[in-house]
Amino acid sequence: MDKVVPIQGAEAAKCRKVYVEHQEFVKGLYEREKEVMMLLDRGNALVKSQSPSSDLEDMQVQVVDLGSKWTNLTSSAKDKSRKVSRVVVSAQEQQLQSLESLLGQIELALGEWDAETEE
Repeated sequence: MDKVVPIQGAEAAKCRKVYVEHQEFVKGLYEREKEVMMLLDRGNALVKSQSPSSDLEDMQVQVVDLGSKWTNLTSSAKDKSRKVSRVVVSAQEQQLQSLESLLGQIELALGEWDAETEE
């Protein structure tokens, strides 16, 4: 598991931007999934229905290559999604902890101030 380091300020904003951009990329990727699967199905059907030839072998290589590249791309996108999500969640948790700490300090200061004003 990757080590998560504290993220603050501009780094947190950059993290969120990377997250949004990656989500847009993944959305675009999956919008193309149906088209890629149809091409793979058509290519495989064509290869199965024809008698062997050098053109057919080239087609088969291209179909296998497309399938392999698609699988690698989607797998990499899922891995990156998990990593980016972990970083964003970590940044949000750090921000929440900072906010809770600040609230605690303010509550303590207000309590002290109230005690002083009552005297």
